[in-house]
Amino acid sequence: MGPVDATDPGGGTGVMGVEGAGLCPPVGVSTGVFSQFPDHATPAAVADGMSRLPADVFEVLLFSRWGDMVAAGRTIAAARRPVAVVHGEKRIGGLLGSADPAAQRQGQDLIREALEVAGILGAPAINIHLWDLPDSDRHLERNLAALAEILPDVWRSGIRLLVETIPCQAEMPWTNVERALTFADDCARNESACAGPALGVNLDLEFLSWHDGVEVTLERYVPAWGARVGNVHVKDHDGRPFDERGRRRYVNPGDGSLDYAHIFGHLRAAGYRGPLTFEGNVTGAGDRHAALSATVMYLERIRRWAQAAWV
Repeated sequence: MGPVDATDPGGGTGVMGVEGAGLCPPVGVSTGVFSQFPDHATPAAVADGMSRLPADVFEVLLFSRWGDMVAAGRTIAAARRPVAVVHGEKRIGGLLGSADPAAQRQGQDLIREALEVAGILGAPAINIHLWDLPDSDRHLERNLAALAEILPDVWRSGIRLLVETIPCQAEMPWTNVERALTFADDCARNESACAGPALGVNLDLEFLSWHDGVEVTLERYVPAWGARVGNVHVKDHDGRPFDERGRRRYVNPGDGSLDYAHIFGHLRAAGYRGPLTFEGNVTGAGDRHAALSATVMYLERIRRWAQAAWV
């Protein structure tokens, strides 16, 4: 299959110097958007999709079925496309919050794995779900204690760890993130060796919307977090995150109720210049060419919104 778009995506595997048009933040895409169907989620297929898309940057989603993550990282790096974030396995939060020490160690190993892949890809950040089902955030103290044990590895890597604003059962995403940032800062102050990058934040706008929290997060927390906000997941919400059979529904940007002109205006006012990362799912569009073409369409939509807000 030939390229979906005639734009030359350029080269390089790092993100230094990568920006959008003019004052715009870079507009990116999660590889999960176009690689959810099993035969299109191999590292080689992910790399091929990245080579065909005119995104400024990419977020690489890791799948456990890949097995050898180092080999997977090298395959993806061969696409020579700029990677801003590596999204760690989505099981991490559930494992870190487990009462089973062996499960916690598995979650820690998955963070180390994401750090290793980020190093291969030249990505300056990894994104994790710090809490998740089955316990969600009901025992967040366990998640934080397990995180503390691995923070020295994160600091030594020089790669920033971003905590995503995912749904909660006990508190709210923004208060949990605030607690995690404060906790990590306290750990850094108690570290005898020089600590590395401070813990950061990955805003997921759909998940904030689940909690009616987009406005409070943008108005109160984002300005306070400042440069700690390292990535924004741009996807939409229409009040129905699951279908009638209980399966996850993704609403792509502009197909739901979120006001992105308003949201991007807040982000610009807060000084945000990090990636605007399309996260969703276009694999229902049909074959691989249709999925990649749909990805290009949503990227162009986000880029228009960004240019209107930042220029």
